[in-house]
Amino acid sequence: MAMFDFLKILIHDKKAAPKAKVDSANVLIDSRSYPLVTLTPKGFVAGNHDASIAQGQLASITVAVDDRCGKFSFNTRVTITSVNANRQFAGSFSILAPEIEKMLGTYAKNRKAVK
Repeated sequence: MAMFDFLKILIHDKKAAPKAKVDSANVLIDSRSYPLVTLTPKGFVAGNHDASIAQGQLASITVAVDDRCGKFSFNTRVTITSVNANRQFAGSFSILAPEIEKMLGTYAKNRKAVK
């Protein structure tokens, strides 16, 4: 037995705990992330806006989802259709590829089933 063999045993016993998966579904507008409340093939509702979002605004966005109902991201253009006092805002998609519309329909159905 070598002089430092006891170190191998101590190091081997320490295993990193597995990381817990954090569900996330966000919309990114102008480098700011807003949590998604609802996401459908027609549009979305997001929360926690900070008065930088205005009704009628046209924006290029990134939708990023990584939760138990799906994992995907895509870029698109939207029109902000409403902004309310509860710090939520809604947007409608301008143009989506048919495969993204189908994916969003499946995602919305899966998310509704989970709730």
